[in-house]
Amino acid sequence: MHPGVFFDMQEGGLRFTDKTNTESIPLVSVVTVVYNCEQFIERTLRSVASQTEKNIEHIIIDGASKDRTLDIVKSSGVTYWLSEKDNGIYDAMNKGIAKAKGAYLIFLNAGDEFYEPDTIQKVFQCTENADVYYGDTAITNEAGEVLRSRRLRPPANLHWKDLQMGMIVCHQSVFVKRTIAVDYQTNYKISADIDWLIRCLKQAKTICNTEIVVSKFLDGGMSQINQRKGLRERYEILNYHFGYLKNNFNHFKMIFRLLLNKLF
Repeated sequence: MHPGVFFDMQEGGLRFTDKTNTESIPLVSVVTVVYNCEQFIERTLRSVASQTEKNIEHIIIDGASKDRTLDIVKSSGVTYWLSEKDNGIYDAMNKGIAKAKGAYLIFLNAGDEFYEPDTIQKVFQCTENADVYYGDTAITNEAGEVLRSRRLRPPANLHWKDLQMGMIVCHQSVFVKRTIAVDYQTNYKISADIDWLIRCLKQAKTICNTEIVVSKFLDGGMSQINQRKGLRERYEILNYHFGYLKNNFNHFKMIFRLLLNKLF
């Protein structure tokens, strides 16, 4: 390891050594953003390291954690890690995009995992050189046990307009070609992922449904305050992309669907 320190910034990882990779698929950059998550980060590190496809770089962006998170990361042998204060999760994700060298990007949060050890291998058997690969997501508890499938299921043929009804796919289950990956809008603090995915999909020419469960998503609900703020942000984002009238009509449909789910 060759860590450097500059204005409270630390970095290191196998990128500073001679790390070799296979070339069966294009290099995939797995980006994990983390802050004070020592109880879950090892689960994500282990999931990425155990992939049968080895042409992967794992990039950890740590927000200057005060617990043992960074010590766990340093001892894991990841490709690259950076630790410094940031301006929120989406600022940290943008740092991950900037540091990535892979042909494709995917974001796994601390506690999230790939569904199976051969997930990445299966993803790229779908078709060659797609702009976006996507799949389904399972919900897990803190023990890592699968609880259920995600309520919103991915469509057979994903299009950016499908997101007018909400986050129909998780970013943890979407691989995006780095050449079309935009930066996250940091003026949003909770819901920038839906804006990011819409912007990426708008640029995509080929989108491949892998027809597999790609990731396991740690169920860790936000506070009610954050939920309300996230809904306000999502409303603003969908207004921008789909227009006021269409967005309001869609929100009436979403409220009706939510009421039906609660009733039945």
